[in-house]
Amino acid sequence: MLSAVSSAEDSLHGWSMGCWMSRFDEEVLTAARVFVGKARQLRLQADGSGGFVLMAVVAGEEVEVMFWPAADEWEFESACSCGLGAFCHHAAAALMKAEKEGGLRRLPANEVSTAVTAMMTQVPVETETETAIAPGLREIAPEPVFALHVRREPVDRGLALLLQSLGQPPAEHWILAEAVVDYDGHRLPLRGTPSGGPRRVRLADGSEALLRHAVAAEHAALRALTEAGLSSLQSNPAWRFIFTRRLRAGRGDEVRDRWMPDPARIAADAFWHRFRGESVATLESLGWRVTIDDSVGHRVFEADPSQWNASLEGSGGWFHLSVGFEVDGVRHDLLPILANLIETDVLEETLHHPGIGHIYAPLPGGDALKLPVDRVRRILHHLAALLDRGFPARTKLHALDAAALAALPGIGLGLPYEVAALTQALADTPDPTRDPPAVDPPAGLHATLRDYQLAGFRWMRFLAANSLHGILADDMGLGKTLQTLAHILAEKEAGHLQGRPALVIAPTSVIPNWQAEARRFAPGLRVLVLDGAGRHR
Repeated sequence: MLSAVSSAEDSLHGWSMGCWMSRFDEEVLTAARVFVGKARQLRLQADGSGGFVLMAVVAGEEVEVMFWPAADEWEFESACSCGLGAFCHHAAAALMKAEKEGGLRRLPANEVSTAVTAMMTQVPVETETETAIAPGLREIAPEPVFALHVRREPVDRGLALLLQSLGQPPAEHWILAEAVVDYDGHRLPLRGTPSGGPRRVRLADGSEALLRHAVAAEHAALRALTEAGLSSLQSNPAWRFIFTRRLRAGRGDEVRDRWMPDPARIAADAFWHRFRGESVATLESLGWRVTIDDSVGHRVFEADPSQWNASLEGSGGWFHLSVGFEVDGVRHDLLPILANLIETDVLEETLHHPGIGHIYAPLPGGDALKLPVDRVRRILHHLAALLDRGFPARTKLHALDAAALAALPGIGLGLPYEVAALTQALADTPDPTRDPPAVDPPAGLHATLRDYQLAGFRWMRFLAANSLHGILADDMGLGKTLQTLAHILAEKEAGHLQGRPALVIAPTSVIPNWQAEARRFAPGLRVLVLDGAGRHR
């Protein structure tokens, strides 16, 4: 083991900060300089095939920086028990401390046995003497194929302890992903030989050979899993000590490379919805083969608003909104789902999302709808003030709100005739309060309306034609009674009253004025006063 470290040191002689600092963010490097003095117990450990690990304790956090040779240069990854996990200020501080002490050559190397190394790193360690003890074996280096199998597994004691430490409630099963690399039929744990050391394998013809790992490809695959939000149970520094003796499969000494999201950072349900909705496609585009057991659940269904079955039912100015979506032949009411998104402040959270992103709305049973952020954000913006939070399925919309919702692109809302007519009327009359459609006063009106009175009369005619309501709020003495009488008379002449009365509710003090103006300006109206003790009869 010492010879391996010495060889690595010789190759790394002259290796400086400029070779690694570009891998860290500037703010991380700034923070790291404060922690250099807190770096303790710096030491090197060989991984058995020309690479090595720089280990340290920085401000109480366990840090490992793994180096391996790639072509004419060195590659490295870092891991830390802190919240960032990789390429954090603790790892940068450890490297700075190594530079400050004269480079990696001067660091002490641990002379430990292969068995102890395997126990500490939770992977079998291949030594450089592999070829020496097996002379004459030819090397093979087939192209690697990476596979990820997601399954729901029983929770063993080690996993139960980990979940407990992460603040999770007790569970009988948990979703885990197992990563393997396939070298022409030789399936190995992805974390099985991170150093890239050769491994003796038996070929199909019965002969043996030394399998050379594609180190760069394996580390790129590890980065892809990390970027997808997964953490390795045996390689996460904050987790692996819990699993020191509990990660081996039931057969031989093979180590299963199991991964899962950190439930302390993101809820497991939310992660697996996003994983199935986005990360699977990303991994497959990188050449991964991803399989997911049926027992995992957390299925994701595309739910573009253009696929929604939305309709309005009702009349008289109020409508019941129905929005549905079918999943495997089962129709779901989306209004409670959208109301839950509003209740959980998803609308505010999506303000920081790009318009091309997605959100995942949970369905009963653990599945989710994949919704485009931009469209749903616009729809939720309108629904937020309209939905009855307590009883979203019973939500009623005023005709104006229904028309506004129907105008949203992509919702595909089926409109009753009244709302369709209103939508068209609003499109033809952008501002009916200022410029209502021109309508002549009724023929039986014995008065000439002033311009503002004519505008008020036409505005009331527009409201009536579209089953809307309004308040004529002219100042006292400007002729509200005359405008209203003109509107009632026009309704009668158009046949809209159909022999029914129009009811005017007014204070007792103005009843004589209404009677007098009706006789003077609208003699075609018959007036009946219901007042006093006998009004009920």
